[in-house]
Amino acid sequence: MRFTSKGIGWLIAGGLICATAVGDDSITSAVGTALFGLVFIVVYVMKQYFDPKGVGFFIAGGILLAFGVETFLGMTGGLIKNSFLDRDDLSSVLFAIVIAGACLVAFYRRNRSEVDDLAADIGADMNAYRPEPVQETVETVETVETVEPAEQEAPVTEQTDSEIEFEIETKDETENK
Repeated sequence: MRFTSKGIGWLIAGGLICATAVGDDSITSAVGTALFGLVFIVVYVMKQYFDPKGVGFFIAGGILLAFGVETFLGMTGGLIKNSFLDRDDLSSVLFAIVIAGACLVAFYRRNRSEVDDLAADIGADMNAYRPEPVQETVETVETVETVEPAEQEAPVTEQTDSEIEFEIETKDETENK
């Protein structure tokens, strides 16, 4: 990957946000801030490969995901210290994860082929996770129709001679007989 000036503001913003993680007073807060900054760095990387549509969905989903991870890490730390689970934090994490998932899916749907190509360049096969469509087999049943012969048809006989002779009797000939 080449570093270009296209979308450089995203890289600078992400780098500055990640740098502020150093001043955080807890590891969980530092992880959340770093993930928040990584969202903008990933936008810069995407802009190097393609022009993403709906970047707002990606940013909203990434920030909510970073918030959910930070809150979940804080909950597990509080669980270890206090031996109980804060239900308000749990509901906040669940809402954040659900909304983040919806935003990221919306972004993916708008940029499906580009994201798949970018993932293939990195070495991930996005199509490996999709279930293959189930093809139903349809059995064909052949029906045999029986045809009943028509009433008293005369049997057809084949002629082996190629010439057929006809005798035509005229009115005069029939009177002479």
